[in-house]
Amino acid sequence: MSATPAQPSSLIDCTDKDEVIVVEGQSAANAIKAVRNRQKHAVLPMQGKVPNATRVSSANLLAHPNIADLLQSLHPERLVSTQIDPCRYQRIIILSDPDADGVHASILLLLFLFRYVPQLIEQERLFLVRAPLFGFYRDDECVAVAYSETHAAKVSRALAERIDSVVNKRRFKGVASLDINIRLSLLSPDYPARRKLSVENCRELCQPLLP
Repeated sequence: MSATPAQPSSLIDCTDKDEVIVVEGQSAANAIKAVRNRQKHAVLPMQGKVPNATRVSSANLLAHPNIADLLQSLHPERLVSTQIDPCRYQRIIILSDPDADGVHASILLLLFLFRYVPQLIEQERLFLVRAPLFGFYRDDECVAVAYSETHAAKVSRALAERIDSVVNKRRFKGVASLDINIRLSLLSPDYPARRKLSVENCRELCQPLLP
């Protein structure tokens, strides 16, 4: 009887292997774990950013704890290889904190996948989910969200035209600070800010970091 392949201790696995949601830090992982479907959603926290894949050697990249955990999660026998075939999960979801630092972290991870594991993109397995940066509240009810300062200004004007009562804008500090209903919506395939990434999408998003 063969031994069960090893998995990183940080991985919060699921049974059906539908999606692995890669988040920034343990607090975000706990927040998503609390609302996930245990059959469909695995959660993998990453502590800090991965190196820029254009500036370090492949050996140094593969030795980085975040990269090693990701590769071992996707294929338990591939701790030191980027040949992920087959992939354990149908979809890989990158969900970072909504601030500039979180966006940068997600692009660095995307750059690694784009350069070293392009088959995941070619197989249409890679998704990027944007968590909202702002929420608009009437009393304790969130009536709208926004993803940037510019977007928030537009949402604020639109709400002022159709809602008479006071609406307060709240800036979220990260995925862990999101209301439970917002966290639930992030996991939906129909979430508006969920994007399936093509090779061209990835090249465009990574362009600022490319040599």
